[in-house]
Amino acid sequence: MVRDDEQIRKYGDLVRNEGRRLTEMVEQILEFAGIQSGQRGFALRPVAIAPLLWRLDHYDIQMPKQTAPLMKYAERLFSRPAFIESLTPSEKVMRK
Repeated sequence: MVRDDEQIRKYGDLVRNEGRRLTEMVEQILEFAGIQSGQRGFALRPVAIAPLLWRLDHYDIQMPKQTAPLMKYAERLFSRPAFIESLTPSEKVMRK
């Protein structure tokens, strides 16, 4: 049995944090189950893909060969002065 107040707080925090994590996991499972069953939906939204493609090289993410046409298009886009000017300084150093 633990009698030290510091240890009791430590174990209490651990139980509370793990309980939160478990609750989040259950909520994610229930949400996924709702999507799978058709009871809950989701909406696709348009996003700008160029900033994502720009970061692939920085994070050493290799795209499959099937994406070659997309990557060729992206490289043409990346070479445009307007695209380069739109980048932040931290984004500019992401490319080798």
